[in-house]
This record gives sequence, structure tokens and C-alpha cells, in this order.
Amino acid sequence: MKALPLQTYGRTIVASGAGLLLFWLFGELVIAESNIYARMALLAGIAVATGILIQDLQVWRAPERARYDTHEIVESMPGLAWAAGTDGRLNIANAHCREYFGTADIMREAIHPQDLEKAAGLWSRSLASGEDFRSSHRFRGPDGTYRWFRAVARARRDRKGAAIGWIGTLIDIDDQKLAEERLRASEAGLRAILDNIPGIIATADPQGNHDYANRKNRDYFGMDWPEFTGHGWLKIIHPEERDGVAAAWRQSVQSGEPMDVIHRLQRFDGEYRWFRARVEPAFDNGGKVERWYGLITDAHAQKRAEEALEAREHQLQQFIDAIPTLVWSARSDGFAEFLNERWIEYTGLPREQAIGWGWTVAVHPDDRDRLVGYWRSLLAAGAPGEIEARLRRSDGKYRWFLFRGEPVRDASGAVARWFGSNADIDDLKRAEEALRARERDLRQFVDAIPAMICVLTPDGEPSYVNKRLMDYVGIAELEDLGVPDHGRLANATRNLVHPDDQPHVKAALGRSFESGEPFIYLHRVRRSDGEYRWVEARGEPFRDGDGQILRWYSVNVDVDERQKAEEGLRARQRELESIIETIPSLVWSVTPDGEPAYINKRLADYYGRTIDHSHTVEGSNLTWSLQVLMHPDDLPAIHANLLHSLSTGTPFAMRYRNRRADGVYRWVDARAEPLRDDDGRIVKWYGVSTDIDDEIKAQEALRGARDKLSRASQIASLAELSASIAHEVNQPLAAVVTNSHALRRWLSADPPNIEQALATAERIVRNSMTAAEVVRRIRTLFKQKASTRTHVDLNEVIAEVHQLMIDTVKSEGVLLEVLADTALPHVLADRVQMQQVLVNLIRNGIDAMKANTDAPKSLVVRSCWHGADIIRVEVRDNGVGIDEPGRIFEPFFTTKEEGMGMGLAICRSILESHEGALWAERVDPRGTVFSFTLPAQPTQAA
Repeated sequence: MKALPLQTYGRTIVASGAGLLLFWLFGELVIAESNIYARMALLAGIAVATGILIQDLQVWRAPERARYDTHEIVESMPGLAWAAGTDGRLNIANAHCREYFGTADIMREAIHPQDLEKAAGLWSRSLASGEDFRSSHRFRGPDGTYRWFRAVARARRDRKGAAIGWIGTLIDIDDQKLAEERLRASEAGLRAILDNIPGIIATADPQGNHDYANRKNRDYFGMDWPEFTGHGWLKIIHPEERDGVAAAWRQSVQSGEPMDVIHRLQRFDGEYRWFRARVEPAFDNGGKVERWYGLITDAHAQKRAEEALEAREHQLQQFIDAIPTLVWSARSDGFAEFLNERWIEYTGLPREQAIGWGWTVAVHPDDRDRLVGYWRSLLAAGAPGEIEARLRRSDGKYRWFLFRGEPVRDASGAVARWFGSNADIDDLKRAEEALRARERDLRQFVDAIPAMICVLTPDGEPSYVNKRLMDYVGIAELEDLGVPDHGRLANATRNLVHPDDQPHVKAALGRSFESGEPFIYLHRVRRSDGEYRWVEARGEPFRDGDGQILRWYSVNVDVDERQKAEEGLRARQRELESIIETIPSLVWSVTPDGEPAYINKRLADYYGRTIDHSHTVEGSNLTWSLQVLMHPDDLPAIHANLLHSLSTGTPFAMRYRNRRADGVYRWVDARAEPLRDDDGRIVKWYGVSTDIDDEIKAQEALRGARDKLSRASQIASLAELSASIAHEVNQPLAAVVTNSHALRRWLSADPPNIEQALATAERIVRNSMTAAEVVRRIRTLFKQKASTRTHVDLNEVIAEVHQLMIDTVKSEGVLLEVLADTALPHVLADRVQMQQVLVNLIRNGIDAMKANTDAPKSLVVRSCWHGADIIRVEVRDNGVGIDEPGRIFEPFFTTKEEGMGMGLAICRSILESHEGALWAERVDPRGTVFSFTLPAQPTQAA
């Protein structure tokens, strides 16, 4: 070998030292930076540092070793490598770098204007501090388009640690950026659907434990998410429905059947409102419940859905990972001749084993044949390419990598060598799979919601419909749309609305699209079976940060049964209104506060006026109405009774006079009952008034006739009483005569018997007083004067009548027994009329027993309690009895041959005028009992 000049040895030594220094510096960089930038920087550093050495030692190299030229490796590698001086200006750029930018000043001419300030600032700080430079920004390529690159640079230092230059790499990450944006946009679209559905949504696991509730759910009920999980949601259900809903939910979870219940839920402000909860299961391929999906709609006021649906924002995982890159080179036949240290360290294969085709053992067995086949196709075609495959890490774990290879050609155009890199895309791969799985889950979630969901463009064109809506209207051919086709959706849904409803639907949507306000309307939609059914549509706009509408979200609910039920209710209401208007009564209603709310036509005609709710008066309309329509004498009592009913909720019943349209006051019987809701609160009062003026006047006339009849009865009974009266008067008078003769004998004796004479004189006085009392009672009975009521002891009246009737009773052979409760209080009554009643009842009993020949005649008079504050008197005989107990009190009806049929009628009239009652009952086996009652007066009794 020919010796080299001395200066050549010197340059060789210097270059070797510089190379070792740079190799040491970039060895630290490789250790510190486990990514493609460090590896590219290492390769570029080796090339620059050893360039001089390689140039001077070329004479030592055999021609067949020329392909191992490190400078050529750097020049031909698929990455962009560059070097700069301490002033930051580029002084070295590899072939790819020069071909891509076409200039040496990357910072000034190729960086995107929007990224220039940031990149320049980072570069200036690195130059000033000597710290590593890292940045991601856009560079303009040869075709004028901008692509994203990751730029990394590190300072080269001398033995003293002073910076003597910079070495850097650029990695094209534009495809990854675009892939991330597409995935985020796809996920954001589906997430926006859930976030803007105007409804309340919840999900549960197969065991029925709630694990999701959207934001509208939490905000509406005023609960944090942890409170919803498991079975925490049960506490917002009304206590009266809580057990039933819990039982229904358990039944659904056990049976796998959907649940559809209506119950009350407590809103955040404490108010309970009715909601309809519909929950349906989603099954896996094996038929097992995989998840439960529920939709809760506001069913208050005939089960109307809420206007808005808010969705809970999901915290989505960000997949931002550094992409590590492994660098390699191969001969034109594919034989791997160079693997960098990162490749060796990552796979853990010895370099000797990995060189050639040994590296394939690190490829996943399922990917190996595919990867090797693709690599051979590139070798055959001499074209660059990339493929994804799994590579085994030193710990035995397989990760996904992007294998890239590019050919380097010689002067003749033949492939001289291949350079490539393996970029770790495992995190990105898994992120893409997770996002796709999440997208599938979200799509499945939206499809499983028990409601028909539609997304509209700002112009109102449908851009998305969920599966439930497609199944409902029968447009399943759109399921294959990966990206919504507005035209196909519009054509498929254009003729679904009933022709009669299209104008008002178009008008309602037009108003909302113009004003940006939410819409709600009812319309008929043709179902897949051709039947038109009523559907309620609710929609809300989704806006960007500037308030511009990006899309509309709509929920459509089949309300056909509800609509038909409401139509039936309205028809029933019209029928009831017709009945109320035509019934021959005066019907009215008032609010819980007593304000007039409704009067039927008959009452309006009666008063000659209707309710004018716009009419304002001082005070309340109730007070004004009472003053105008009621008789002044009855007004205080009406006002007091009505206010009492309104405040206590007790039914209202009263008779009073009100003024008819012609100014005449007439008596009416008014009654009102409260209508209450399920919680017992009074919703309204309904009343009916009946004109009883003619009846009142007839009763007044009847009372007058009864008074005259009572007097006539007294006179008519005079003949019957005369014998008893004469006998009763004669008895004390006869005793007086007898005792007078005895007195004379006692005085005529010799000597006179003064003691016996005095005793006989006392008997004469008592008998005279008895006769006088009998005459007094008889005179009182027949006096022509109004009835006088005082506090009377009925037991005393019974004793008086017993004394009066004793001779008649004895003459008829009747055994009279008096059973009196001595603890009874007094009654407020006319004493003489009570005597008349008892005399009549006792005489009837005596007459009933005249036919008794085979049994003793027994008459029992008994006084006792009849309830808490009623006194009862019974007259019981054992006579022949009566066949018609109800008719014997009718005037002129009698069972006696010589009777007038007036006695019992008069007795009943007397007792009814005393607020009492009189009736008769047949006694088995024979006999009759006459009973009458009178209200007690306990205060007087005390």
C-alpha cells in the first residue's frame, strides 16, 4: 500500500478525533431522545463528523467497500437531515432536504407564515441557551403546498463543551396530523348529536346499575353524576311511585324486556313533574343484554316531551404520543446490511442475527408473510412504499410500526441501495381503533335511544337519521352511508309528511330556520307499513362560538295514541258541555279562591249576564257578585258559609234568595263540592243551584194548613176526651163530697173527733186542687193561641198523661207500664202539644188491643237515648198490629170504623215542626210500636 503524505495523516487524525467526539455527543442524544429525530441526528452527525476522515481514507478502501460511504448514507436516507453553524444559518443539508425545499435557508423561506414567529422564537432561544430545539410546524414543499414536520436539533460541542454548530432532522408528520383531525372530527360529530339531543338520556349496565346520565339529566334534576350511579337515581322519584318503578326496573333487568313507565320526578327546584321513562335493552350476538338505553320525556300536561335535550360532554382520551423511528439500509436485493442502534436496542436481536433477512424473526408471525411479500414486490418494482406490521420489542411485546422504504439509484438509474425507517405507530393505531370503537359505540347508542333522531343542515336538509327513524319510515337502504348524503336523505324523506300537514310543517320550520328559535309541531308521518301516524317533532339549533347555526337536532316521538286519546277527550268534553248547557239546573264553578269561573247558559239567562273576566272591580269579583245578585238579608250568611267552605274544603249547601234577571228575588237551593287533584289540593269548586221558590211558598202554605189542621184535630178530639175529662174531674169531686160527709160525722160526734176531722179536711183540699189542675190543663189544651215552646221534661209529660188516662186504661183492662230514663235532658217543645201526641198514641194502642181475647192487654211507654243528642219515646202495644205502617200517617187514612184519620197526621206534623220525627213498626209476633224523637237540650238539663 502506498504511503500517505504527512499532512494527510494529520488530517486523518484530526478527523478521527472529531468523529469520535461527535459520535460521543450524538450517542448521548440517542440515549436522551428515543425518537426518530435523535436517530436521524445521529446518522447525520456521523456523516458530517467523519466526512473528512472518509475522504482522506478513500485510498485505503477497496472499490467493493464504496457502498458503505457514511456520507452517501446520509445523503440517501429517507429523512431530512441538516447542520447549522453557531449563528443558526444552515451550512449542510442532505439530498432529500435540498430536493424538498430547493433552498438552504429553511427558516426564512419555507416555514409557513403563521408558524414562523413561533419557530423563530424557539430557534433563537436554543441558539442562545444551547438547549435542544424541538418544534412542530408547516414547511412549503417543491409543489408549493405546506406539510407538517417535526423539527429536532442538538448543539455540537467541542471538548470544553462550547457549541460549535447544530445538527437537526425533519420528520414528515402531515399524514398523522390529517388522520388525527379526521378521527377527532368524526368523533366530534357523533358526540355533538348526543350533546344536543333535546331529551334526557341514561344508560345502565346489564345488572341495571346506572353508569351514564347526560348533562341535561343532571342539570334538570339538580344532581351530580356520582349521585346517579348505581341506583342513586331512585331518590328523585316521587315516594308514591318509587317502589313501583324500582320493582318494574328489577323485573325488566331480570326478564330482559323493555320498561315503559310514567311516574313523577323531582326537579332541581323541588317540584315533582310527571315523566315517561322508556328503557330498552341492547343485546350481544349471543342474545344477552349488553347494555340498557333509556329516554326520559316530560309527560306533564298530557305527557308532552321537554323542548330541549342536552347531552353530557364526554372526556375523551387524547392520543398524543411520540413516534419512535428505527433506521435501516439494505442492498438492492433486499439484504439488510445496516441497522441502527435504536433498531437493535428496540428488538433486542444481536446485530449479527438481524443482518440480512434475520430481522424478519422480530415481525409478528401473523404479519411476517404479508410484510416480506410486500417488501419483495417493492424490490421488484424499484418503487418506494410503506406498510404496517407488528414488531416485537425486546420485552417480547409486539407493537405496530409503519415500515417505509425508498430506493437510491446510481448514475445509470439502477437501484443501488434501499434506505428505510420503522416508525412506532402502535399508540396511534390503538387510538384509531379506540376512536373507531367509540364511534361505533356512539352510533349504536344513538340508534338504541327509544326516539327517532334527525340532524338537519342550517338550511333544513336532513343530514343524518338514526336507525330507529329509518326503520319507522322504511328507508333502511340508507344504512350503508358512511358519510351522510344530503341528497339521498332529502329524497327519501321528502314525501313522508301527510299532504294536509305539509304547509304548516313548512311554515313552522321556515319560522325557526329564519329566527333561530327552537321548533315544535305535530304532523302526520307515513310509517313503513303505509299508515299515517301523528308524530311530535322538537328541534333545537347547535351553534358555534360566534352564534352561527351549524346544524339542527330534532327528536320525533310517535304520539298517535295520545293524539287520538286527546281527540276523544275533547269530543267527550264537548258532549259534557252540551249536557251541562241543556240540563234543567243552574250550574256554576268558582276557583279555589272563590272567583267566578264558569256559569252555564241557563244560569246566564237566569241572571241576565255572563262572566266578564276582563271586568275589574274594587275588591274581589266574588264579593261584587254576591252584592249584586243576592238578597241583602241573606248576604251575610251566604258570605260567611261560602268563605267557610273555601277555607276548610267542606261542601257548601245553603238556601237563599237571589235576584233574577227581571229583578224578582227567588229562593234557590245551592250546593257545591270541591274537585281535588291527586295530591288532595282543590282545583276548582263545582256547584248547582235549583230554583225552589215555588216549593218554599208551597211549604209555607202547607205549614199554615197544618197549624189549622192541628187546631181542628184538637177540637175533633174534644168529644173523645170529654168522657175521660169528666171522669177525671168527677173523681176528685166525688172524693170531695165523700170526705165532706166524713168531716161532718167526725165533727158531730160527741165529743168531736178533731184529729180525724183535720185529716179529712186535708184530703178535701188535695182533691179540690187535683180537680182544679185537671181543668187548667184542659183549658190550656183548647186555648186559641200560638204554640209556646219551653224546656220540657218528657218524663214529666209522660207522668201527666198517665195520670190523665189512668181511668180509661183501667176500664179497658190494660196494664200500662212506664219505663223512664231519669237521666234524660230536657227538650225545647210545646208541653200541651206533647201531651196531645202521647194521648193520641196511647189511645191508638188501647184501641188496637180491644180485639185481644186470648192474651192480656199490655201497653209500655218508654223514654231513652236515640244517638248522641236525640231523645226517643216509644209506645208499644200487643194488639193486632198494622199492615201498612207507611200509610197510617197520611191524612184521612184510618183503620178504625169511626175514625177520621187525622190524629196520627197531626201528631207527625207537630213533631216535624219541633225538628223531630214519628214512625211506626210492626212487632213480631203481634203488636205495634210507635216511636218519636226530639232533639235534646243538654245545657238546660244541666
